[in-house]
Amino acid sequence: MTRSFGDEVASRVGVTAEPEILELDLSPEDKFIVLASDGVWEFLSNDQIAKIVMPYFECKNAEKAAEAVVRESYLKWKEEEDDIIDDITCVIIFLDVKMPQQEPNIHLQQQYDDIDEEGESQITEVDERKESDNTSPAAN
Repeated sequence: MTRSFGDEVASRVGVTAEPEILELDLSPEDKFIVLASDGVWEFLSNDQIAKIVMPYFECKNAEKAAEAVVRESYLKWKEEEDDIIDDITCVIIFLDVKMPQQEPNIHLQQQYDDIDEEGESQITEVDERKESDNTSPAAN
């Protein structure tokens, strides 16, 4: 936590600025990652949070999933502590979500097509050609 930087009093009771780092290998079964403050984890377990998030994962709405976790955390704090509510912060990342395919942008495709073999863009020349093609005697 940021308040631990230089906090001599907190350091006497074990608060440290040293991060706790855990590295995991993701598998195809992993659906999402939940990054949340201790205000979320105080009264909700991993399984409870997974049950809250899963319906939103199925309809591809990470924002609503995070809102639901925050709302449930808030209600648990009110139920358990009544007058005290810790900070509640939550970010949810959906993994490998396949979004509906959309048609490619023709203008971007034209720009990619106009990159020559050396990797140099010919976009300015294309733009100049378009301008000269659009010039007509009626426009002058």
